[in-house]
Amino acid sequence: MKKNYLKDIHWWYNEYYRYMLRVLAPSTTARRMYALETFFERHLDKSMPEEFHRWHFDEYIEQRKRENIQMSTIALELRTLAGFWSWLRARELAVVNPVKHVPLRETVKPILTYEEVCRLLAQCHTIREKLICLIPLTTGLNQRQLAQLRWTDVDLDTAVLRFNDLVLPLREDVVKLLREYQQPEREYVFPSRLGNPVGVHNGWSAIISRVVMHPKPRITQLRLFYIYNFVRHGIYITRLTRIGCKEKLDVDFLRTKLSTLPYCP
Repeated sequence: MKKNYLKDIHWWYNEYYRYMLRVLAPSTTARRMYALETFFERHLDKSMPEEFHRWHFDEYIEQRKRENIQMSTIALELRTLAGFWSWLRARELAVVNPVKHVPLRETVKPILTYEEVCRLLAQCHTIREKLICLIPLTTGLNQRQLAQLRWTDVDLDTAVLRFNDLVLPLREDVVKLLREYQQPEREYVFPSRLGNPVGVHNGWSAIISRVVMHPKPRITQLRLFYIYNFVRHGIYITRLTRIGCKEKLDVDFLRTKLSTLPYCP
């Protein structure tokens, strides 16, 4: 390793900034430098790469959690720090990368409780927001499928969603909300203002911004709640990882069982 310690880690931080400007877009560089700055401003007393150890980053994660920063943001910051140390190692300015084995993501709490589902639904201020929660809760669609859902996939007369090769029954309360919300002139059920299928992300972000839960819930947890809601009541569906019925299967069975399962007391 080079012993060029006349230039400390803060000097190399500026060199890294100039390097990223050459290889990345300015906006991406700005986000990454903000992540580095957020970390280093807490360690102004350290100047050499070997002064940083894994526990510094574990401690940083806990600090950011206490500041109510989402884990996705913390993971991005840690990936940026790992990239910085890899850059130092490539120039023989660091022996090890202390960020390498720091877990970058926290396991999401897999199953929401009835109480948590009720808190989410209570923060849905519009029919659109209610449907963004209720459709995954009562059909098991994931976020990508929900974003790609078109009005041509929704059959309100027979109360089913026909998504790819899946046929998913709809609860009566969801059908009623869909009739009120129906916008057949639009292609997607949850479009953005420009008509693109990104409205689900914006709607979900608005909902969870009002909910005091840590970590912040994700739409995939609504899908998991749907799956395990059956299991809680002793109903085991074949291939739980892909909830739904193909045309040849009995959709009425799933509809009957679904209508008896509460998603909120």
